[in-house]
Amino acid sequence: MWSTTTDPPTILPNGLTQITGTSPLFPNISILVIDLKIDERGRDKEEFERLALVSGRRTVPVVFLGGEWIGGGDDIKRMGSDGTLLTKLLLSSIIDNDFVNDYIKQNKSVRIPPLLTPTTSTSKTPIISPIIYNEVIKEIKGLIESESDLIANASNISSAIYNAIISSRGVQGCNWVGFYFTRRVENDGEERVLVLGPFMGKPACRRIRLSEGVCGAAARTKEVQLVKDVHDFPGHIACDSASNSEVVIPLLSKENEVLGVFDLDCPVLNGYSEEDAEFLEKVGRMLVEGSDWGILDREVEASEGGH
Repeated sequence: MWSTTTDPPTILPNGLTQITGTSPLFPNISILVIDLKIDERGRDKEEFERLALVSGRRTVPVVFLGGEWIGGGDDIKRMGSDGTLLTKLLLSSIIDNDFVNDYIKQNKSVRIPPLLTPTTSTSKTPIISPIIYNEVIKEIKGLIESESDLIANASNISSAIYNAIISSRGVQGCNWVGFYFTRRVENDGEERVLVLGPFMGKPACRRIRLSEGVCGAAARTKEVQLVKDVHDFPGHIACDSASNSEVVIPLLSKENEVLGVFDLDCPVLNGYSEEDAEFLEKVGRMLVEGSDWGILDREVEASEGGH
C-alpha cells in the first residue's frame, strides 16, 4: 500500500502491521501491510510517475495484492462491501476459510459472491466461502421456465453454472461443466451408453459406458459421485488431463430411471463440497422436470470405440 503519513501504521498485538487511517479498507483483517510512505520518500514527481505507470493514478492510497494493483481507497471500500476483497485474499492464501466464516458472522452486511472459492491445487482442503445458491437458481429458472426443449435447457444450464463458478472462483473453479444423456444402443435393447450432450469446456469424450469412469459410476449406482482426487478413482477416464476433482449428479426420472448425468470437473484437488453437490442435485431436478426427454427415445448406433 502506498500512502502518506496521514495514515500511520499501527502494530497489532500479533506483531502484524495495519494502516490506521485506511483501516476501513481492511476491516478487522489483521494482515501484513507493507506501507510505503510517499512523503517519507521525498514526495517527488518520480514517485507519483511510478504510481501512474502501474496503476494509472497519482493519488493515494493505492493498494497492491501479490504485486498486482487492485485499486485505490474507494475501490477497496467497494470490494470490501461486495465480498470481492475477501475472495481476492482467499485466492492469495492470505486468509483461510475459518477466518471468512468468523468475519461474516461479525459483519453480516458484507455480501459474498455466490458459490465457493477453492484453494490451490497443492492443498487437500478447499477454502469455502459462504454460498448464495439462490441467485443462481433464480437465473436458471428464468432461462428454462418457458422452454421445454431438452437441448436448449441443458445448454443454458451448462453456461449459467460454468460462468457463475468462473466469476466467483476464477479459472480454478472449474474446467468443464456439462451433460451426458443415457441412450439405448441400436439392436441391443438392454445396453445403455452415456452420450455427450451440451457442455462448456474443452472437447470431451463422446460416449461413456456405464461400467467406466465417474460418470458411469453415477449412472450405474444412481448416486452422486463426489470425487476429491480423480486420480485415486478406479477406472477414471481422463477426457481432460487438467482435471483433478469431479462431481457427477445422476439425473433420475420419476420412475427412478437414469436419464443421464450432470458432470463438473475442477483443475484443483477437492474442488467441490457436499453443499455444491446438493445445489447441483437441485439444478438437475430442474432440468428433469422442466424438459421434454422424448428426443432421447431414438436409439444410437453401436460404436466400437468407447470414447
